[in-house]
Amino acid sequence: MNKFNKNYLMSLLISLSMLFYSIRGKVGAIMTTICIFSFLPYLIKNKNDEKNISSYYALFIFFFAIILGIVRAINVEYYLFVGYFAAVFILTNSDIDVYKYIWDILGKIAIFEAIGVFMQRFLPNVYYWLISIVLPSGVVSSIKHRLTQGYYTGFTREVSYTMFFIVIGIGIYLFDILKDDNKKIDLQKYKKQKYLKIAILGVALFISGKRATLVFCLLSIFIIQLITNKKLRAFIKSIDIPKFIKKTDISKLIEYISIGVITIIFIKITYPVWSKISTLARIAELFNFIGNGNVGGLTNGRIQIYKDAINLWTTNPIFGIGWGNFKYMTNNSLWYSGFDVHNCFLQILCETGLIGAIIFCTLTVKSVKNSIKCIKMSKEYSDKQNYRLAITITFIQIFFIIYSLTEPILYEYTDYIIYFISINITELLLLKLEKKYN
Repeated sequence: MNKFNKNYLMSLLISLSMLFYSIRGKVGAIMTTICIFSFLPYLIKNKNDEKNISSYYALFIFFFAIILGIVRAINVEYYLFVGYFAAVFILTNSDIDVYKYIWDILGKIAIFEAIGVFMQRFLPNVYYWLISIVLPSGVVSSIKHRLTQGYYTGFTREVSYTMFFIVIGIGIYLFDILKDDNKKIDLQKYKKQKYLKIAILGVALFISGKRATLVFCLLSIFIIQLITNKKLRAFIKSIDIPKFIKKTDISKLIEYISIGVITIIFIKITYPVWSKISTLARIAELFNFIGNGNVGGLTNGRIQIYKDAINLWTTNPIFGIGWGNFKYMTNNSLWYSGFDVHNCFLQILCETGLIGAIIFCTLTVKSVKNSIKCIKMSKEYSDKQNYRLAITITFIQIFFIIYSLTEPILYEYTDYIIYFISINITELLLLKLEKKYN
């Protein structure tokens, strides 16, 4: 088996393990196990001996999520823990070419998931017939229930998985990571295809009903623009509202204010009409919560979960209650019994204590700093291919961190595995750039 095949198969197995986990957790665990054992000799051979953020993250996961996680676990479930074993192998990998094909495969999966959202919206009979073939009746019923709340799930068992794939796809196509500078391409055709894919994914994200995901995706893109665009940073620094008002012609100022007021009035007057459109129902709900000052509604009732997590943390503030135990230690009578905290940072604090939380936050911040360093270095030396890679992995990390504030994505294999891959790539890319240009 040549190197090309090894790299392609590794990328394919990782991507399929993510997809299968999002459909059926135990099937995903089987694929993850195959992934580990198929490439165990290869990964050991390419073990990363460098002491960097990636290897320290591997130690963190190995110690807290696997060793202490299993020892202290109230309920040990193989399909939950096998993903962390895979994460450790990935974080200790030293061959960046292992991920050479993963972006192309994940981009295709993102389009596949967007099609699932559109099919559920416009061809529900066909959609439910298809998913009933692979999903248990209980999961199909759950998907139908989620639809009554305004969520379009697509081809996974949970809308958050679908949206995570779609956001990753947006990053892949938006930041041109698949563009090969060594190949001659029809630039016009390439741009048309690129923007069509982004439009498909963007519309699917918009109609999905996941308000936070849409906002966090846009925020992550904006942060990337702040990092990479000097003009935007200069413009924001130059904004001086009092000076702007003073220098602006009074007629222009009245025009701006009028446009804003008319827009707000138009939204309010037409609210009874557009709020009934199913695609906009979740957006309408958001306006409702803001208008009524309903914090609980804005957070989907998460405030009580957060309070419970803090109360549990105080029972063992130094070492926490044990990885993954929150869902089993809440009162069975509560609606969120069996749920994760839906805030990864708070759950890490609750389950690994101050020690685990400090380590996790330190590694997270350091990894983002290194990924930004990769962007600056590759841009400085006009290394276009690595520049696009650096932007994409930075986008993934930033989105993951922001999304972690409202979703338990550090506890879902589909979500965290690509995050750990981006961390591993950051360190390997930084090492590669330093060797190449220093």
